[in-house]
Order: sequence, then structure tokens, then C-alpha cells
Amino acid sequence: MPLKRFLQITRFLHFANNDVTDNRDKLRKVRPVINHYNKKFKEVYVMEENIAIDESLIKFMGCMSYR
Repeated sequence: MPLKRFLQITRFLHFANNDVTDNRDKLRKVRPVINHYNKKFKEVYVMEENIAIDESLIKFMGCMSYR
């Protein structure tokens, strides 16, 4: 994708109203999308009693301030 096209898309793509959002939330721009997906995932997938998590899924050692 050309850079000009990417910048044009990001210029007009908004998920949240800047006047209403909380400035302390680092994910405030995409919070409505995150909330929507979390709600839909909870509706679709029901966890069972026995679930296995591979260690490679949780081996992240970096720094994320919004975790």
C-alpha cells in the first residue's frame, strides 16, 4: 500500500469522539473497537472446564504500558 493512501485512510478513520474520551487511557482511540470485539467473543466462545494454554502464547517479556 502506498504511503499516501495509508495516511489518507488513517486521517479519516475514527472510532472514538476526541471530546468525550478519557485522556488517561492510552487505548482511547480504539477502545470502542476493543469493547465491541470483547463483547462478541464472549457471546460466541464459551470456555470449557479443561483448557490448555501453550507456553509460547504467554512468553512475552517486553514492556507494554497498557497491559
